Amino acid sequence: MRDKNSGKMIFTLRSHYKISMEKLAKGICSITSLSRFESCERIPDKLLLDALLQRLGKSSDKLEAIMTVADYRLFVHREKIEECIITEDYKTAKELLSEYEKKHKAKEPVHMQYILKMKAILCELEERDIENSRRYIEEAIRVSMPEGEKSAIENALLSKSEIQLILMKIYYNDSEEEDEETLVLLKQLNHYVRCHYTDEEELVKIYAKIIRVEAKILLRKENYEKAVEVCESALALLRNNGVLLDFDEILSMLIEGLEHTKDQSRKLQKMKKWETVLSGLYKEYEILRPKGSMKLLMENSQCEIFLLNEIIKKGRKAKGLSQEALSEGICTPENLSAIESGRRAPNIKNYGKILEKLGVHKGYYNSYLSDEKFDIQEYRRECNRLMYFKKYEEIEPLLNKIEEVIDICIPVNHQYILFNRTMLQYYRKELSETEALNNAISALELTMEYNDGNFRTDSSPSQEEAKILNFIGIIYSIMDKKEIAVQLYKKVLQSYEASKVLAKGHYIGKSLIMGNLCMFLEEIDEVEESMEVAEKGIRQALKCGRITMLPVFLTNQSCCLEKKSGKNKRSCKQYLEQAFYLSAIVNNDYFKNTIKKHYLAYFGDVDEIID
Repeated sequence: MRDKNSGKMIFTLRSHYKISMEKLAKGICSITSLSRFESCERIPDKLLLDALLQRLGKSSDKLEAIMTVADYRLFVHREKIEECIITEDYKTAKELLSEYEKKHKAKEPVHMQYILKMKAILCELEERDIENSRRYIEEAIRVSMPEGEKSAIENALLSKSEIQLILMKIYYNDSEEEDEETLVLLKQLNHYVRCHYTDEEELVKIYAKIIRVEAKILLRKENYEKAVEVCESALALLRNNGVLLDFDEILSMLIEGLEHTKDQSRKLQKMKKWETVLSGLYKEYEILRPKGSMKLLMENSQCEIFLLNEIIKKGRKAKGLSQEALSEGICTPENLSAIESGRRAPNIKNYGKILEKLGVHKGYYNSYLSDEKFDIQEYRRECNRLMYFKKYEEIEPLLNKIEEVIDICIPVNHQYILFNRTMLQYYRKELSETEALNNAISALELTMEYNDGNFRTDSSPSQEEAKILNFIGIIYSIMDKKEIAVQLYKKVLQSYEASKVLAKGHYIGKSLIMGNLCMFLEEIDEVEESMEVAEKGIRQALKCGRITMLPVFLTNQSCCLEKKSGKNKRSCKQYLEQAFYLSAIVNNDYFKNTIKKHYLAYFGDVDEIID
């Protein structure tokens, strides 16, 4: 059972950093519970697992979460509360929060803190009652930091949620008289996250929020040079990770600082262009931005989410088993029916037996590579990043490191190595299209039945499966079989739509597929459908706070408009400019230069673009 990986991973990280169980568990769960998590006798819910990993400085985005319907409903419940606050539907938000308080989980520390945070925000935004907001935040802090935030920063481990609480307290206590003391506290907090959040994927989510608060104070004190320095450090981290959340506000503060700094006119001009592009996108696609302290809570979580009942049901049908056959020797057919419909969840023992019978090797939380060493997951993420930037020469040493450590006999591990070596060899022109296609299909078939393009669409592919399917489509396109690629991509999107999981739960795989689908549709002159897919992709990227695929979707819109009768040259130009600046933000020189060529071909002059 691969669910042992999450418990082993926590144990391995805790042991590596020489952290006691008492220190890791303090205020968020009992030592007994942590012991049971590490020995895989019990599975933490998503909110608690996130807190434990964050206290260890790591990101749960490197794990896929298989949730019971009950746990997923709780996850969605939180999403709905936050969405209602952003849309200023405070009445519904209060009703949903009241329902949340009645749930059994609400008595657990991490859930108590969540409820108190939401109450503080509602007091602030709806009732304008900052005094009560302060009271709720102070109460939330004391749940897991009874000694207070200053002592906690110096002596305890802090999850991202706990750091958010400290920032909210600073936000609510905002006064010029306390600026110096607050800056000292922020400096300590900054030092803490830089030292303890060794996983950049998690660091980026909280560091920018600290800088938002710090830069505001520095600007108020007219310390413009320092404000520029901290804003640039935060933007560099956001750009390196392709993250949009917090970007626009920090960019705005950077511009304010630059306006008071000498010899920065060129940089200021470029920053203002970035600001115009981003604000224009949010406005055009009607993406609402959070207000007040809610800005400190929004994050770009990219954790892949699957539903346990969908995994079991899909596995059973793939094996051609009836509920009676699968349940035999494990539970009653009635119990299995209830599990598949989401009315109940199996216990850990029965879950293991069901998956073993199905030949599915998944636990409740699965690392993308089956190994309890967290640095392997970080190597994997870096490989993905280097592939995006087409830095092929830097990928092979990382792949070698991964292959030396992981058990290649485990299907997901074998799949990862085979597929990534195939991509690398193909892009270095060491494999033909046919060889690359055959290798990719072989890698895919290690974990799913493909049957020459025929695969089940009643639940979502894994992130790695989506990447392989995406690559297969690219090869078909290069082989002048774009129609086959289009049909393949449509089937993948159909499988995402069949799942009840929110779009953000499968953002990476889904956005990759949508990016190439809209391009191939444009190339076969299905212009209207192409623009529709791209528009959905843009909205999804903006809502999820990710920049990476936006240049692809925006360039596609420009190309489509070029083909339409009565084409709008102004809009074509605008889309290309937006794509260019977003490529510049994420430092993608390859795509930036490609867009420049498009721009020159269509409009004959690139002088208007600020490089």
